[in-house]
Amino acid sequence: MRKAILFRAVGMIAAISALPGCDSGGSTPAPTPTPSPSATSTPTPINTNPPTAPGKVTVDSYTHNRVTLSWTAGTDDVGPVRYAIIRSDKPQDLAIVSDLTYTDTTAQPINFYTYNILSVDSSNNRSAGDLSSAEVTTLPTPTPTCPETTVGYPGPGGTGQTVGFQGSESALKPVGPDNLPAGTSWEASSGILTVKQPNVHLTDVIVRGGIKVVAKGVFTLTNSVMEFQKNGQGFECSGDNVSSISECRLTGNTFRRASDSLTGNRVAAGDTSIMTVRCNYLSGTSLSFSESGSRIPVNYNWIDGSFGIYNTTLTITHNRGQIYSMESKYGASFAKMDGNYFGGRDGVLRTLWFNGVLEIFRNNVIARPNAAVDYCAINYALKNRITDATNNFVGDALGNATSTPLAVPAACREFEVM
Repeated sequence: MRKAILFRAVGMIAAISALPGCDSGGSTPAPTPTPSPSATSTPTPINTNPPTAPGKVTVDSYTHNRVTLSWTAGTDDVGPVRYAIIRSDKPQDLAIVSDLTYTDTTAQPINFYTYNILSVDSSNNRSAGDLSSAEVTTLPTPTPTCPETTVGYPGPGGTGQTVGFQGSESALKPVGPDNLPAGTSWEASSGILTVKQPNVHLTDVIVRGGIKVVAKGVFTLTNSVMEFQKNGQGFECSGDNVSSISECRLTGNTFRRASDSLTGNRVAAGDTSIMTVRCNYLSGTSLSFSESGSRIPVNYNWIDGSFGIYNTTLTITHNRGQIYSMESKYGASFAKMDGNYFGGRDGVLRTLWFNGVLEIFRNNVIARPNAAVDYCAINYALKNRITDATNNFVGDALGNATSTPLAVPAACREFEVM
């Protein structure tokens, strides 16, 4: 019995000794090495400190549609600073810039603006918004100045040109099917902008197409460019019926054709409208007026085209250009022609047709290289009653005065000089 127990004990010891890490000699097993702790990364601190606000904001210059600002630099404890420009009437930034100056070219005439300049760091932290600001009220839209001379003034190709659009066309705002002013619509087939609401005022724009004003009220087009793209496009101030009178004021604009092959492009006034045409450059464009009883001032323009007036009264003073015909009929009248220099397109003023009342005809220079082309007709027992016909001279093809007086042509003996 004792031998059996002993045998079992010895077998158990042998089995235990055979286990991994045990040795039959009773030696102590080697300890398992403790793993080294891994390195802990240090998180980058979040920059929540705003930069300092810029220094004093200065309005360096301003006009009717531009405001130039400058300021001194803000600082940041991390990196470079940019600047957000905020205008009081806009919910979003006008711009974010790195420079210390900015020109706002989206300002509107006669508007009060507060500009805030905020420092912005690389984490988009911003300085306080009320620390750096400036206020300005923009100027009214300027009226282009034209020399008040007695007998016209230099136009394109001459010195002292002040007519037409003044400035860089790249700065003009396009007006068309994708950018319509309030109160207007665009007809794709004709390429014409129709003004349907009163008191629409366009300035510093470029319109590639035509404009038709049918709304009652005042429409103004100032310091802008109209480029006609199709035959028959133009500017038309018409009104929509006898009770809707449109008043259109065109000042300091350039009217031109996209191609010399285009025809029928004109600046026109209809039966229920009033028009003022001043300081414009009209290239390849006819002037056509058919109002009832209104006196239309056409002053200080350069005109390359023709005149046609019907049932209306026109005052035309201090214009210059190259005219290929001047025609008035159906009771119409050039009531006053004073101080104009007109050459003839292709060297010939083909028609000088007064079929109505001409009250004042003085200080004009008109190209008449061949008197035989002049034609004056008297219909409906009307006579041209000229109360003042002094100091008129024959001009050359460019409208420059010669020493030859401009007498009443033989074909116009029905003129009645009073």
